[in-house]
Amino acid sequence: MKGVARREVRRVAEGVLQAPAEDDVVAEEPLEIRAQGETLAITMRTPGADRELAVGFLFAEGVISSRDDVGRVSHCGRPDQEGYGNTIDVVPGPGVSLDIDRLSATRRGTLTTSACGVCGRRSVDDVIARCAPLPVARGAIAPWLPESHEQNEIVTRAAAAAAGRYASGGYSTVYDGVIGPWFLPTFAAATGLDRLDYVMLLPSLERCVERVMSRRDHGFRDEAAT
Repeated sequence: MKGVARREVRRVAEGVLQAPAEDDVVAEEPLEIRAQGETLAITMRTPGADRELAVGFLFAEGVISSRDDVGRVSHCGRPDQEGYGNTIDVVPGPGVSLDIDRLSATRRGTLTTSACGVCGRRSVDDVIARCAPLPVARGAIAPWLPESHEQNEIVTRAAAAAAGRYASGGYSTVYDGVIGPWFLPTFAAATGLDRLDYVMLLPSLERCVERVMSRRDHGFRDEAAT
C-alpha cells in the first residue's frame, strides 16, 4: 500500500520496553512539483495521490484553470533510480500554455508545507473565484411527493453505504429507519454486503395513519398525503 512502510518498532507497555517487532507506519517523503519541466515547489507528503496533489496545487496557484489545461501528469526518472516517485511533472495539453508567472502573484511563492493546500496564503478569495459553482439544487422536497423520488434515492444510498461500511468493519449494524419496499434493492446494493437481513412491518392502514397524525414536529401535516 502506498504511503505505508514496514519498520521495526519497540513498544513500551506498563513502563517496560518490549522486544523489537515490525509494524506498519505512515511514510512521509518530499515531493518536487514541476510544470513544463520547471520546478515550482517542494513539499512533504504521504506518497499516494501525487497526481491529484500536483494538479490541485497548480489550480490553487492559478497556473491552470481547469483539468482541460492538463495533458499529462507523470513521475520523473526511472523506477530503478533512488528517490523515484518523489518528482512529478505536469505537462499542459495541446495548445495550452501554463501561466507559471502567476505563481509570484499568490504571495506564497514556492514555499509549501505538508499542511492543507491553501495554508500560508493571505486570502482564498482568488481560489474561490476560480471554482465554478456546482449545480446543486437547494432546499429539500417533501419526501412523500412524487417529485422527491431522486432525492429519496440519494438519501437511501448514502444511509446504506454508511451502514455497509460499519458492517464490513465487523460491527453488528442495525439501520433503524423505514425503507419503502421499492427502495430495498437500491438499499441492499448500496451497502456492498453479500447478505442483508430486514424486518418487514405490516400494520393496518388505520394504525399507520394514527401513528403519523399523533407525531409532532415531523412535517406530516397534510392529511391527504398521509
